[in-house]
Amino acid sequence: MVATTCSDKDDVIVREVGKIKNDGVFRGSEKGVLGQYYKAAQKFEAVMIVRITSDCPLIDPVIVDTMIEIFLERSAENTPVNYVSKNLIKTFPRCLDAEVFSFEVLEMAFNEAAEFGAY
Repeated sequence: MVATTCSDKDDVIVREVGKIKNDGVFRGSEKGVLGQYYKAAQKFEAVMIVRITSDCPLIDPVIVDTMIEIFLERSAENTPVNYVSKNLIKTFPRCLDAEVFSFEVLEMAFNEAAEFGAY
């Protein structure tokens, strides 16, 4: 699934994703990225979100797979995690950023932002 904006400049992204998956795009406002993520996750009934931003187009799939494995393994144990990131301690070069988190964490962040008037 790809989340992008409603801007005309992102129509090319929608066309390219459509070649792979017909209903694989969520379009939202250019403002309020948190809201865009939240609404996209709702639309696709996501349980786990893997966030890779467009400014990191050459992400290492081994790193992302490892992050997902850690998230799933820990979630299956008695010590589940809600968030995995390789950015907390800078060990990799820039532009390899990725995050894995639960829908519950995303929903909590969205609701707290809404409580403070961000949405």
